Amino acid sequence: FYTVSLFTNDLSQFIVTNRNIETYEDIKRSESIVRIENSNIDIRKWGCNRTETPFIFVHIGKSGGGSHRARFAASSINYNRSKWSGRDNSFYPIRNDAGDVVTKARFCNSRAKNFRLSQEEVTYEGTLPCSSITPIGHAIACPGRLNKCTNSESCPVVYVGHNLIGNEFHWLPPEYLSKWWLENWSHNGTVQDPIEQHFKSLTGTWCQSENARRPRNPRDYKELYENCSVPLAHRVDKDLTNIFGDEHVNWSDLYASLPVLRTTVLRDPFSWLVSKFFWHYHQTDYNKNHNITCSDIETATARMDYRNMSMKDPGIGWVSRYSMSYIAHLCGEECLIRWKNGMIGLPELEHQSEQNLRHAFAVVGLLNETGSYYSMIFTRIQ
Repeated sequence: FYTVSLFTNDLSQFIVTNRNIETYEDIKRSESIVRIENSNIDIRKWGCNRTETPFIFVHIGKSGGGSHRARFAASSINYNRSKWSGRDNSFYPIRNDAGDVVTKARFCNSRAKNFRLSQEEVTYEGTLPCSSITPIGHAIACPGRLNKCTNSESCPVVYVGHNLIGNEFHWLPPEYLSKWWLENWSHNGTVQDPIEQHFKSLTGTWCQSENARRPRNPRDYKELYENCSVPLAHRVDKDLTNIFGDEHVNWSDLYASLPVLRTTVLRDPFSWLVSKFFWHYHQTDYNKNHNITCSDIETATARMDYRNMSMKDPGIGWVSRYSMSYIAHLCGEECLIRWKNGMIGLPELEHQSEQNLRHAFAVVGLLNETGSYYSMIFTRIQ
């Protein structure tokens, strides 16, 4: 836990030291940040031999993720392909308490689209727009293509990708999400639970105004975005904030309660920043028009508002922008959208990221301790 707190604080220091929008004093006001409080929910106590599905690897670029993804792929039974990201008939056995195989999980590599405030933002898996500011709003108003676990209350998939934490809300089956909501968060009583009704729309009429069902592909989603997704996101977000209170709430408890097994690997922020710089420096055309060097501290730490700037180009203020992209992976898509909308600042980002690392990941590894990382996975996940 000390490592987690130290890591997020280190990245925040990079950003805060070089911005004129937020100050270091803002970091100290974490006690004023609103968090979800729900007496009916117990955050999972991580033990051994966990069997929940899906298994999700959150790949933060330049933290050794490519090697980990290849190893996860090769750990399946009947693995027989020349390229780890290809396809074959391999699988991962899912067992019950008696040790019997009850189903088979399949490997899935970077097939889920990312959702951002603007689809113009370039991401590895591709980008679709989403205006929602809550995780549930993302699940209902911005549904992605269902993964290999359709029409099921479970989801036997091993998913690896560059997607931010919480991206699974877009592709988990409606039955899975509805069951989770009813068992953990539903406010059933004399009043009908609006969120439960919203989840039902994912298997029925998703958009009343267009009499349309849930989009089946990105093309359909884009066509229905303005008339369906945007107003639906507003309604779901409003209903959810009516339940939990302040719209600037920290959603880390909700992320942690979702019955998935997430894992990620962190890298020392100093070496990560340098590696990130040189990767994008050589992967883009930016360096052809700008004489930027890694040792140019003034350019690297320039003060600016970069909410609407690319987080990839190795240009002005790249230390702050890269650090923010790292924190966003641990905070979530809705978290990034709220920040871009100016609804939250760095303290809220840092707080939710730290809480997600503490509670929402089954295993958090360090790049320089990969042996311990795989030992933890072997022990914790059956």
